[in-house]
Amino acid sequence: MARTVRPKPTLMDVMGHGWRHPVSARVRGAVVAGFGLLMVLALVSYNAADPSLNASTINAPTNLIGGFGALLADAGMQSLGLAAWVIAVLMLISGLGRVGERDPEAGRPVRRMRAWAGLLGVLALAGALAALQPPAAWPLVRGIGGFWGEGVFNLIASGFGLVRLPA
Repeated sequence: MARTVRPKPTLMDVMGHGWRHPVSARVRGAVVAGFGLLMVLALVSYNAADPSLNASTINAPTNLIGGFGALLADAGMQSLGLAAWVIAVLMLISGLGRVGERDPEAGRPVRRMRAWAGLLGVLALAGALAALQPPAAWPLVRGIGGFWGEGVFNLIASGFGLVRLPA
């Protein structure tokens, strides 16, 4: 009687099994939720005068998270404007949902589609915010939609111009 030889599992097989394990999925969800909470705390205490990649000062950062929080909040506000709040809250909710799921692997395709829809929704929101006139007290050069919002708004406006519709 011939014996069949099972191939040895490769490193990728072992890593894939660990990645798909429910505990691993919950840990990843906790990391996403923690980063979302960190982002919310950084945005709550955002100060445009804090030292960051585009603002130099000798003063210590006033952000609750410190220097990293000042960098994170400034990057969020510069890139997405007020839509950065939505990203932070979506990360917090999505991460907590992943932690509390009964079978995290089963919900992966739906969660992935929700993440893409959330990303597109945040970009659309940033574009809509870029259309608004920023208030006089707005501390940034870019509008309240950030530079991504301005890019989305200009793309849509140029599309209207292409078909000769008023923007």
